[in-house]
Amino acid sequence: MPCGVGTRSATAIAQVRRSTIPATFARLARRSDRTWWRGARSSIVRVGGHGRGSRLVRVWSGARRRAARGLAAGLTLRVDDGWPHRKSSCRSSREGMVRMTTRSTSPRPERMPVSRTREAAWVVDEMRDFGAIVRNLVPADRYAGFARVLHRPDQGLPEPGDPTSWSAVARLRGTTVHPQAEFNMVARLRPGAPCDFSQPLLGTLDPITLPLVRDVVLRHTQTGDQGWFALWTGHGRRPASWHQMPTFHLPGRDYWLFEGAVAAVADLSSDFENLGREEAAEAGNLTLTSLTDGPARVSAAEQVQFANRMRSAGLVQSPNLWWPEDRRWFVASDIDLDSTIVAGPLELMDDLLAEPQLEVVLVDEDTSLTNGCDQRNRTRRPDSDAE
Repeated sequence: MPCGVGTRSATAIAQVRRSTIPATFARLARRSDRTWWRGARSSIVRVGGHGRGSRLVRVWSGARRRAARGLAAGLTLRVDDGWPHRKSSCRSSREGMVRMTTRSTSPRPERMPVSRTREAAWVVDEMRDFGAIVRNLVPADRYAGFARVLHRPDQGLPEPGDPTSWSAVARLRGTTVHPQAEFNMVARLRPGAPCDFSQPLLGTLDPITLPLVRDVVLRHTQTGDQGWFALWTGHGRRPASWHQMPTFHLPGRDYWLFEGAVAAVADLSSDFENLGREEAAEAGNLTLTSLTDGPARVSAAEQVQFANRMRSAGLVQSPNLWWPEDRRWFVASDIDLDSTIVAGPLELMDDLLAEPQLEVVLVDEDTSLTNGCDQRNRTRRPDSDAE
């Protein structure tokens, strides 16, 4: 199992009482209520004050930040719509559960995968094995250097007091960042124990890191701005028409292929995150349902308004694979990993290391990122730490 693996699904669930939905996430957005318990996968937050009318609300890890960012813009509904790295189920309880699902039927996406995948044939030919080893994540034989870009713990949504790098977490925990570091080991996370900060996104660069990586790699191509971008077909919330387009296959993964400008990868990533949601809203199929009380009525106008505000929040799903026309470099964000591998010339590695806002460690093609790879930080196991 890859290091940092998360549960992939089409939904993320927040466990709440229906009557407290607006107050719950408005309070999360303001971050004025007490986090009663925070674990590696979810947090329990008390809302509605601390008296008889208060509620304890469970929010799955990371979804709290995304919900807070969206609702800070004035949203009144909690929509759980398919973040692939979020927990997808929770145990039954006396509380209700709110789930937002999408059924994409509109025929008009703004962006489409290409109808031919031959431009990815070289990737298929050179990547023949599956697993969280660098040579299985990028076509390693053609590149001289490999770097691991560590995803920010704050998920690109910085807040005062939260660590913005693995190194900052390591200083807090007395651990070390090294080529095979696992975030749960660096942070000394224990199953079911409180966690004082968020954790890196899986399978995507965040809105801060993505443009930084783009700017560095663009300096190392000789064929202009043309690039190719692959998106894993298992992500939720994608336009229905995409599922009729050709894909290419790598071990354990199928991908759609897109063509475009490398300089516009941030816009492409915004579309990857939002198009399916917007298409469903335009068709009136963005549906709020309660698992206990049936569907809630949400007008088409409110659905479109919500989708527009989610795009404005700046969330992205970066391509899982991307490369320029001349294939001088290759970027891979595997769906199960909390870091991104960049392969290319040694000069590119130097430039990545020199970028002060990126956290980068050099690796080689045999570096393993599988679960348990971080032996250096295992000298004192998290589950043996004192309370």
